[in-house]
Amino acid sequence: ATTVRPGQRARFTVRAKGIPAPAVLWETSHDGGDSWQALTRQPRTRRTGDASVRSTLVLAQVNRADHGLLVRAVVRNPHGSATTEPVPLTVRPRR
Repeated sequence: ATTVRPGQRARFTVRAKGIPAPAVLWETSHDGGDSWQALTRQPRTRRTGDASVRSTLVLAQVNRADHGLLVRAVVRNPHGSATTEPVPLTVRPRR
């Protein structure tokens, strides 16, 4: 799980390898994983080697309504795709 307080940023990172280097698509779910929506603004995927990539999703200004959000990455190239396990976002109350 990723844990933040309201107003903070939440970061999610995925690394992947493949030939050719894969693309990364980030998705979120507000209903416990029953349905998934691709983010309209995808973060940039950086190549870290010949066949390696790293993508970091940053959610700025997280608020209490984001508590329980699930985040996952779908990594694909012409040979197939793989989906990460969903990571829950925990938003703790301010002190």
